[in-house]
Amino acid sequence: RLEQEVGETAIKCVNILCRAQAARRMEHFASRSALDIEGLGEAVVDQLLEKDLVNDPGDLYSLKADQISSLERMGEKSARNLINALEESKKTSFERIIFALGIPFIGITSARLLAKRFASIRQMLNAPEEELTEIEGIGQKMAQSIITFGNAPETAILLEKLENAGFNLRHDIGQVNEKTDENFAGKIFVLTGKLDRFTREEAAELIRSRGGKVTGSVSSKTDFLLAGSDAGSKLDKARRLSIEIIDEEYLEKMLGKN
Repeated sequence: RLEQEVGETAIKCVNILCRAQAARRMEHFASRSALDIEGLGEAVVDQLLEKDLVNDPGDLYSLKADQISSLERMGEKSARNLINALEESKKTSFERIIFALGIPFIGITSARLLAKRFASIRQMLNAPEEELTEIEGIGQKMAQSIITFGNAPETAILLEKLENAGFNLRHDIGQVNEKTDENFAGKIFVLTGKLDRFTREEAAELIRSRGGKVTGSVSSKTDFLLAGSDAGSKLDKARRLSIEIIDEEYLEKMLGKN
């Protein structure tokens, strides 16, 4: 079924289990700013769906190594690596699980606000609109999206699969994970140019999640400028102010990925 919301030009498919939606949902679930599942890219997701090995992100955790190794360009080593990455993803923070669910209009910042208010995913999804909109930063459109997502029968199935896989969908309120890292704590970053390994949002969230700050303009207080290709005036200003300029490879080293 296709729907068009009042005041919007987009016509949307509302079936979260259709092939295209399922693919994009799993890619979002595995993205760096969500559960950061290395090796679960678009090509792998498309093959898993084509072979009817998965229907939703919860099915990823029932995959066997031999099923993955049978995919094109996925040998035994790649299969083992993906199984390990899936296992590691279960240790993610509560707010990233909320974000990974792919609730429309709920980004990582709003996911963090929700994590500070609710003790479990189900409590959040069952909350009335007035309780959701009491949270500063959560508007009516976001609240309605959370309620719609929570009412979908497919959501209950997904949550059950995630719990059976070993995800903890509860946490202590106030214990939102904010890892601090001496490479980032209190440091101010500015991003400029086209990034290849991350989106801007992913890079900014990785920095913030480790205690760094991301601002939009270069000043004498800036500690690092992350410069991609086609960097412009911000790069020139950073050079004039003798600010340390880093690339994506250096950022990955700071994150401990290399």
